[in-house]
Amino acid sequence: MGVDTKNAGNKVAINTIVLYVKFFFTALFSLFTVRFLIDSLGVENYGIYTLVAGVITLLTFINSAMTVATQRYLSFHQGVNDLVMQKKIFKNSILLHLCIAIFLAFILFLIKSFLFDGFLNIANDKINMAIILYYGMIVSVFFTIISVPFNAILVSNENLFTDSLILIFKSIFMLLISIMIGFFPDLYRLGIFGALIGLLNVFVFIFYVFYCFKKYQECTFRSELDFSVLKELAVFALWNLYTNLCYVLNTQGINVLINKFYGTNMNAAYGIAFQVNSQIKNLSQSLLSAINPQIMKSEGMSNRERTLKTSVIASKFGFFLVSIAAVPCFYIMPDLVKLWLGVVPDDVVMFCLYFLIVTLINQLTIGITPAVQAVGKIKKFQISIGTTALTLLPLSYLFLSNNYFVESVFFIMIFIEIVTGILKIFIYSDIFKVTFFWYFEKVIFKSIFPFLLVNILLYFIFIRTLGISNFILILLLSTSIYIPLFYIFSLNDNERSHIIRFCNIIISKCKNKLFTANI
Repeated sequence: MGVDTKNAGNKVAINTIVLYVKFFFTALFSLFTVRFLIDSLGVENYGIYTLVAGVITLLTFINSAMTVATQRYLSFHQGVNDLVMQKKIFKNSILLHLCIAIFLAFILFLIKSFLFDGFLNIANDKINMAIILYYGMIVSVFFTIISVPFNAILVSNENLFTDSLILIFKSIFMLLISIMIGFFPDLYRLGIFGALIGLLNVFVFIFYVFYCFKKYQECTFRSELDFSVLKELAVFALWNLYTNLCYVLNTQGINVLINKFYGTNMNAAYGIAFQVNSQIKNLSQSLLSAINPQIMKSEGMSNRERTLKTSVIASKFGFFLVSIAAVPCFYIMPDLVKLWLGVVPDDVVMFCLYFLIVTLINQLTIGITPAVQAVGKIKKFQISIGTTALTLLPLSYLFLSNNYFVESVFFIMIFIEIVTGILKIFIYSDIFKVTFFWYFEKVIFKSIFPFLLVNILLYFIFIRTLGISNFILILLLSTSIYIPLFYIFSLNDNERSHIIRFCNIIISKCKNKLFTANI
């Protein structure tokens, strides 16, 4: 079966527009939410929130791992138009997620006493509200996990408009909640915030259920339970789960270590930096969300060459989209943080910059993971990457317990990100029958060269020689220099033609909308 490349290109173009509109609004609302939360809760309570939410996030890695598993099988069978298998996957996925959600909720209730009886470094007068916040987070985890099959249905059908709309409204309500809690007495704000977050996730789940059952044929309970399908889903998800757990242990486990050695004020700085990094990373994740279903469907159609090419494009553009935001941030981060929060808390800028470096390294291989997942040979990949990544926690504990500065954690993080990137390339090369140097030439060299060039030009000519310090001017200069450099040095002729076609599709869609509106 051939691939309808024109239709696929249209879908990717439309979905990319939708996802970037979503990114703009969710990033805007999320950043304002953080500012209002800090104003309403105070720095210490915000630190407690990031800490408790971090402990919960240690288990919400289930969400992304299971979404990938369900979406992979749905997209794969959509590639061959097998509706019966899609119905089976959906029903079995619902059962699997319900079991996991119940199990994790039980575990979280079980470890509550251990966490709040001395393990977490929280002041005694704030423990009760922190516990209520924790309960609210458990409710959030439960309903987020059982929402996964419905989210996967939307993604596999490339209905990213509805999924984006849900997330935008969720961001709006998070902002309203952060403003609303400022009207309650200080003592109860943390607990009320947790309760309202839990309630919000319940409503999001209800909307997912009603919409998907009404819209999609594969959303049905009439299909039979198939334990072979259940087993296949579970095995695939568990291997994804392993790597996701390792990465989340890295980010949120480090948050717990910082709490143990430095207290909740440092947690607040880490949480703010993590938010900034997450919003910048979402630039790449938005593109990947549009491309991923095409990677899965290409493999479902046995078009391995298209899977390979699409994964390369995902890595190059993933790096570009993060780096176009990161380049000016390297020079204007203090001004941006001050503009955002009104003040610049201790260590926030330093944490932000280190996170950006880690994310940039990660983006160089971002297209590899969905390509390997599409093929289905993930056991070796997930064990190698996850186990290597997991070494961050013991190494960080070793350094911090020997009185090294907190920056040492980020140096280790950068080193491990480089090692895991090399491992990804070797495994990818073996599966797709290409060489390590082929990937290095096609992706890494072509991505890094214009990135280094724009930084050299920006720093040595415009900042040091000409003394430019205005952050808006730096932003405009970096963007206007970097985009043509990336287009010239990073893309081949085929990719440039794709970009031109992509832009033409966007312009055509916009013209059609304007023409329709005028009529």
